[in-house]
Amino acid sequence: MAHREYIIFLRDKSGNFQLRDNVDSFGYDDRRGKYYVRFKKGENFFYYNADNVDVAEMVSQLEPPFRVMHKISGLEFHRVLGVRVFRGKFKKAYRIIFENGDIKSYPSEYLSVEEHIDDKRSLDVLEYLKEVSKYNVIPLEDDKTISLAEKFSKLSIRKKDSVLHIYVFIVAYCICEIRLEYRKRKK
Repeated sequence: MAHREYIIFLRDKSGNFQLRDNVDSFGYDDRRGKYYVRFKKGENFFYYNADNVDVAEMVSQLEPPFRVMHKISGLEFHRVLGVRVFRGKFKKAYRIIFENGDIKSYPSEYLSVEEHIDDKRSLDVLEYLKEVSKYNVIPLEDDKTISLAEKFSKLSIRKKDSVLHIYVFIVAYCICEIRLEYRKRKK
């Protein structure tokens, strides 16, 4: 197995499986009947019984559009290029690939990954709003300004069953209708 094709979970002293992303090499020793693990920055191999190891193998790679959010804070991950899904006997994990080249692995209980955000028109309108916002600057009293582009850069499509999603969709639809009406009057 290539290193990038699996994620290792090791059982800790309390009996819970913990994701170990600092594994340098990993395999199964037939002679001992145990898994061996060498961690990054380490020279020694550590041996684990099979019931203390869960090997999550890559089962899929998600195609955009998708959204990745931290379950506890609710914050959305930005500049995500790819999401790989890994499943073991007991655990599931995600490997997130960011635009800057960073690759981070997370247990599934930490992340919420929504795939196939399929409302293409809403995504197009949202991108249009982000583009238009670059040209809108709000002046402040102390001769400073706020760019709407900075505020809109973190905006994304929300869950389809949320009130915010419906509101954004309605606003975007109204903006499109206004643009169409404006074009008709202009001709």
